[in-house]
Amino acid sequence: MPGVDQDGKPIETSATVERPLTLFLNSQEIVTLMTIGDYVDCLAVGYLINQNMLRVGDVVTGVDFDEEIDTVVVRTLVDTNFEE
Repeated sequence: MPGVDQDGKPIETSATVERPLTLFLNSQEIVTLMTIGDYVDCLAVGYLINQNMLRVGDVVTGVDFDEEIDTVVVRTLVDTNFEE
């Protein structure tokens, strides 16, 4: 990737690129995260656990990632509602 260094000289370097990833829990949109795209299933489930939206005993029945629309859906046995 072409760039300019601190002295204004042209340089060629690599750069990490982030892109948005929209996370759904069942049918509800939760958040759009920025990610480099690695391990999106782990990122999604980890985020939901961290936010106490998934708890001990919750059964995750699937994690579906659609790369074309940058969306991941985490599905559970029990319906969820975090609208409030």
